[in-house]
Order: sequence, then C-alpha cells, then structure tokens
Amino acid sequence: EAIEIPKNIDFKLTSNLKQIYFDKMDIKNTRGIIRIKNGKASLENLKMNMLDGNITLNGSYDSKDIAKPQVDFGMNIKNFDIETSVKTFNTMKKLAPIMKDCKGKFNMDLTFDSFLDGTMQPVLNSINGKGKLTSQSIQVVNPKSMKKIAEALKMDKYKKFVLKDLNVNFTIDKGVMTAKPFTNKIHNSTATIGGTLNTDQNLNFNVNMLIPRSEFPGGVNNTYDDLIKQANAAGFTLKAVDNMDVEVKITGK
Repeated sequence: EAIEIPKNIDFKLTSNLKQIYFDKMDIKNTRGIIRIKNGKASLENLKMNMLDGNITLNGSYDSKDIAKPQVDFGMNIKNFDIETSVKTFNTMKKLAPIMKDCKGKFNMDLTFDSFLDGTMQPVLNSINGKGKLTSQSIQVVNPKSMKKIAEALKMDKYKKFVLKDLNVNFTIDKGVMTAKPFTNKIHNSTATIGGTLNTDQNLNFNVNMLIPRSEFPGGVNNTYDDLIKQANAAGFTLKAVDNMDVEVKITGK
C-alpha cells in the first residue's frame, strides 16, 4: 500500500549506505541527501549502484493526499542491464514492451511526474515526462512486429538484429509514449522508426526502410528484373534501382 510520510517530521539525512535489499533489488553504495518535511520526501543527488549499473535521482514523493500520492523525478541511468530492468520494473514493460525482446545495456535521462496507485506503482494515464535512451549496442531477438516484417519480405535474418549507437528521444503525455523518429542500421538496411504506444499497449509506429536489392532473395530480384524488362519492351524507360524503399505501418498490440 502507499507509504504515508508523517506531516510532523522535519529532518535531513545524508546517506551513505553500503547495501540495501529492497523489493528483490540488491542496491549498493547509496549516497546522497534525503529531506522529509510536511509529508513530502525529497531526494537530492541520490546515487546508487543497481542492475549492473548506476542511477542518480533527484525529485520528490508527496504523500499529503495519501489517496493520490505523487512523484516528480529526474533520473540519470548508466549501464542498466535490459533483461534485469524489464523483470524489475513493471512500468518499463508497459511503456516499452519491445524491451522484453532486447538484450544489452542502456543509458537513460528521464524526467517525469505521476500519481501512484495503492501498490506504489505509477498510474499509467497520469505519467507525463520526456527523456532520451542511448546504447552502444542492443540485440533485438524476434519481436512480434519485426517477425511479421521479415516474413512479408521473405528475409528471416531480419527477425534478429543488433542496433548500434542507439539514440532515441521520447516524450510521455498522459501515459502515451511517443518515440521521435530515429535512424539506425538493421543488417545492411537503413531504417527510420518512430511512433506512439498507448496505455492499452496499442502501437502506432512507422518504419521506413531503405533495403539494398542484394538483401532480397534471388526470386524477388528476378521477378523485379523481369518487370523492368517488360515495361521497357512496352515503350517505357525504366531503370532498376540498387535500393528499395519499403514503408511499414505497425499497429495493434
């Protein structure tokens, strides 16, 4: 249930804790300032090591209205393990479900505010914020959306790929996460990806891919060449291109 901070407590704690076990998390080297006053806890430059990385927190938890406690936080995350983070934070699974199909380390700068429910979890449709996610390398393994794209293109290798030097800016408005378009390599193709994810897990993403013809199976290329020849024989002047533009819209859950 929600934690109520007594309104009659006024103190400042400079923390330096070697190890804390909290909600199945092993947290080490917690240091920073915690202030409690008027039913509100504020964190000032609170640093801790966890999930194979580290995090710095600034912000507050306000329990003056215990029925609707509020948080307002800024966080800087370095080198968190994706798989462990997804298992630990339920909100991450809901706001970025594709993360469950990823492996690697990530960094994130995030500011957000939200109401909390009775289990101290953010109320999804009350979350507002913005941030940036970066990673040197993330392995993506068989996400449902890319599986369908790979099957449609008859290119099974696109079911698994590695994103290098990832840099994604995003906003959250009443729980709706919007990823601003970003460009990355998927195998030998260039993909620009962006869109929204609603609180009910409905996706609305656009994927624009520039795919070299050499990536397509031989049968597809032969059919393409035959169509070019037929068009030119009919009086048109067409030239085969080296790269194919493929636009994909991903919707649904």
